[in-house]
Parts: sequence; C-alpha cells; structure tokens
Amino acid sequence: YVVATALGTGLRKSELKNLRVEDMDLKKREIKAVNRGAEARTKTGKNRIVDLSVNLVEILSKYTPKSEYVFDFTNFRRNWEKTKKLSGVACRFHDLRHTFITICLQNGIQPTSVADWVGHADLRMIMKIYKHLQRDHLKEEINKLNGLYGGNAP
Repeated sequence: YVVATALGTGLRKSELKNLRVEDMDLKKREIKAVNRGAEARTKTGKNRIVDLSVNLVEILSKYTPKSEYVFDFTNFRRNWEKTKKLSGVACRFHDLRHTFITICLQNGIQPTSVADWVGHADLRMIMKIYKHLQRDHLKEEINKLNGLYGGNAP
C-alpha cells in the first residue's frame, strides 16, 4: 500500500512515514501533507493537499492502518529490499516520486498541478528536472495546430 501511495501521490518518504490516519480523507479523495514541526516536517515547511485518483482511493479503501500512522515504517529498509526483489525492479524509493511526476507530465497534467501535489515551491524545479519530457512531446503538441491554416496535413 505504501508503494501504491508513493506512486499515486508523489509524496516523499518522510511525508509517508509521518502520514497520520487523520490526514487521509478517502471520501474527499485527498491526503494532507502536514508540517508538524521538527519531528515531522514537510520539505518546504508548508502544509499541502494532495488529491487522490479514484483508483488509488479504491486501493487504499482495502487497507486498515494499525496505529495512528497510516503506514508502519519499522522494518522499512528490509521490506523495501524484499519488494524490489519480488518485483524485479531496482530503484530507490525516491524514484517512485520521480515516476509519479513523469507519468503526470506525460499524460498532460499541468505542471502547476503537479508542483502543487508534490510540494515544489517553485514551478522551475519541475521544468528543470523534467525538461527532457517536454522535448519528447513537442511534435505531438505542434500537431494540435493542424488545420489552423485551412490545410488538411496529417
């Protein structure tokens, strides 16, 4: 469930670790990344709301937290290594965040929305790190103008 949540929200590991049951509202389809001071800070020091897809809500509705925290990070390293081995995917946990951002941008979600969800204080961070994705889509984007000048070019 923690992997699905990371892939579906882009939350940082520390934000997932400090996520409390009270911060998650499946009916509203949102998670609150809450800055709780020194013991549980968001990277920017600000609270934010992360919207949840219907699919992620469906997955999380089958999960029951065992404490006030949504996820148990007691044996995180061992469990993460086991998950990677079983899945055959070798990556850092933080790569799930990058994957979320990449999927969002490749599917046409506005960079401003993505920046809000992942807590980037500045849109330039998204544009700098993920600029290579823009190049891949430029030909597709320019094709949106087909027919603008009265032609029928494909």
